[in-house]
Amino acid sequence: MRFLAYLAMRIGWLIAVMLGVVTLTFLITNVVPADPARLAAGLEAQQAQVDTMRHLMGLDQPLPVQYWNYLVRLLHGDLGLDARSQRPVVTQLAEYFPATFELVIVTMTLYILLGVIGGVAAAVERGSWVDKGAQLLSLGGLAMPPFWVAIVFQVVFFAQLHWLPATGRLSAVLAPPPHITGLYLVDSLVAGQWGTWCDAAVHIMLPAVTLLVGSVANVLRITRRAMLQVFAQPYVATARAKGLSERIVIWRHCLRNSAIPILTMIGLQAGYLFSGAIIIEIVFSWPGLGKYAVDSIANLDFPPIMGVTLIVAAAFVLINLLIDLAYPLVDPRIVY
Repeated sequence: MRFLAYLAMRIGWLIAVMLGVVTLTFLITNVVPADPARLAAGLEAQQAQVDTMRHLMGLDQPLPVQYWNYLVRLLHGDLGLDARSQRPVVTQLAEYFPATFELVIVTMTLYILLGVIGGVAAAVERGSWVDKGAQLLSLGGLAMPPFWVAIVFQVVFFAQLHWLPATGRLSAVLAPPPHITGLYLVDSLVAGQWGTWCDAAVHIMLPAVTLLVGSVANVLRITRRAMLQVFAQPYVATARAKGLSERIVIWRHCLRNSAIPILTMIGLQAGYLFSGAIIIEIVFSWPGLGKYAVDSIANLDFPPIMGVTLIVAAAFVLINLLIDLAYPLVDPRIVY
C-alpha cells in the first residue's frame, strides 16, 4: 500500500509537470509574432484563403478556447498537422523518434560502462596516472562544447583520417533494414543483415561519442567521489579483514553502497541526452527529433515544435520516475 501511495503521488506530480510544460509551450507559441495560418495556406495565398485557413485551424477563437481545444486534442493523441507535409505530427514523430532513441541508447550504454568503470578505477588507483587521467578527462569534457567537439571529430576522423562517416545513419548505397523497431542496429541484427549492422554501427559512432564526451565526465566524477567516501567506512575494512578478495570488496560492497548518487546522475543525464541530441543531430545530419525540430523552427511550424518539446519533457520525467522507483532495489534501507 505504501508503494502504491508513493506511485500515485509521483504520477500526480508527473501529470502536473507535463501540464505545466503544455501550458508554457502553448503560451510561447502564441506569443511568437508569426502566423501559422499563413504558413499552412501558403506564402502566396490571398488574405481570404488565409482567413479561411485560420478558421479551420481554430486560430480565430479566444486564447482560452484554443488552449482547451488543444488539451482535448492532446488527450486524444492529436498533436495537429505538420504544415509542410500536411501529415499528422504524431505520424511524423513516430518516424523521427527511433533515430534519436537509438542514438541516446548507444550513448547511455557507453556512458554507463565507461563512466562507472572509469570512476571505480580512478578511486581504486587514487593518485596514479589512471586517476589523474580520469580527472583530466572530466575537466576537458565539461569544458568543451558539444558542437565544437562534433566539428573537430568530423575534421579529424572523416576529413583527415577517413575512418568514419560524417553524416547520416547508413551509407547511400545501402537500403534500410526491414522495419521492426525503427532502430537500425536492432532491425539489421534481427534480419541477419550483418553488413547493414556494421555500417549502421560505424555511422552512429561519431554522434554517440560526441554526446559521450560532454556527459561521461559527470558520472565519472560522481562515481570516483562516492567510491572514495565508501572506502573510508569501517565495514570496508571489516570485509577486507575477513579475507574477501579485493574484487568482491570493490564491486559488491563499495560500488553497491555508492550506487545512489551514481544512479541519480545517470537518470539526470539520460534526460539531458534527449535535449542535447538536438544539436548533435544537426551537425551530423542525423534524421531524428532534433533535425525535425530545427526544420520546424526554421519554418515557424508550431505543432511539430510543441510535439518534440512534449516528447523530450515526457522522457525526462519518466526516466526520473523510474530512477526514484529503483532506489529501494539498490538500497533496501530506502523505503517509499
